[in-house]
This record gives sequence, C-alpha cells and structure tokens, in this order.
Amino acid sequence: MKKPLLIVLTLAMLLSLCACGGETSNQSEPLAGTYTNVSFSPNTKYTLNENSTYDKVSPNEKGTYKASKDGFVLTDTDNHETVFAKEGDYYYRTNLICCFEEDEDYGLAPTFSKEGKSNQWFCAYYDSISDTRWKVIILTMNEDGTFKLRDCERDSSGHQSDGTVYEGEYTLDGSTLNLAHDRGTISFLYINEKIYFDVIQKTT
Repeated sequence: MKKPLLIVLTLAMLLSLCACGGETSNQSEPLAGTYTNVSFSPNTKYTLNENSTYDKVSPNEKGTYKASKDGFVLTDTDNHETVFAKEGDYYYRTNLICCFEEDEDYGLAPTFSKEGKSNQWFCAYYDSISDTRWKVIILTMNEDGTFKLRDCERDSSGHQSDGTVYEGEYTLDGSTLNLAHDRGTISFLYINEKIYFDVIQKTT
C-alpha cells in the first residue's frame, strides 16, 4: 500500500515543479518595445513589434526578430542577422565586428586595474561603406582616468577622416564602462576581457 502512495506523491511533486518552471518562464520580460543605442550611435533606435517584426531608424531597416537563449536575433529583409545578448539592463551586439579584443600596442586583451583604470588604445573596423572604405572606432584610455574616442572613416590607402571625437573621463562600474563627455555619457560593456561598443537599452 505504501509503494503506490509513494509513486503518486512523487508524480505530484514532479508536476508541481514543472508548473513552477513554466510560471517562471512566463514571467520573463517581453521583448516587444523600443530600444535606444547608449553607445556612440544615440540616434539609432529599434522597435520590436508584437507581431515579431522590427523597425530600425538611423539607419533605417526592417525585418523580423526572434528570442534567443540570452537575448534576441534580428533578421533584416536581405536575410542579414544581428545578434544581441543581454547583460543586466543592456543588450550588446555579439556578431560581426562589435568589440575591442586586443590593444594596438601589444595585442593584449583589455585589462583594468583594481581601481578600474587602463592604459591601452584600441581600433576596430565596425561597418563597411564601400569595398575600399570603412567606419572605424578608436578608443584610448589613460591611467589618469581620461579617454579619447574617435568615430571616423578610413580607406584602403590608410587615409582617415576627422570624424566625431569625444573626450572626457571613464569609469568602470561592474561590467559597464561609462565614458562621460561634455555632451553626455557613452556606455560600453566589458565582458570576458572584451569591450563591446554596440550597446542598446530598452526604454519603453
């Protein structure tokens, strides 16, 4: 008599655990909403609609999206994918060129002291304008806590435009690297010894 009762109780516990797991999953924040770029492209916004489509402005783009294990994937009308992973209140682009991995002097990964200071500079080609011209982002961090960020263009001959320059002071708060300048604050993410520089945040 005890054995059948034990089996019934075990099954009841398993069903209860499954129900709890389902409830937790349903409580996760919905993806639909507006996401604003908090890095160096403040005019870029993504609107994820309820019907699994999305609209991007500056530059304009349309497509569909789907949830991933730790974020979401955007697929534009040309079937190009953009992958965003979640970190705290932010999402950061993980595919294509999206981060600083090695400094330009020694080929070392980004590192910070216990005080959150660094003495490295990085350069990355992050978008193609044509077959011979690319968008480039250059970040220099100094031990005194100051930084210089340049968003510019470079061609195959090495000629570089002046671009947009930001200067100010940086702080590392957990995984968030904040670059404060006279026009606002740029937020990058420092994760697994990489600095991700295409970061968005859900605003509505």
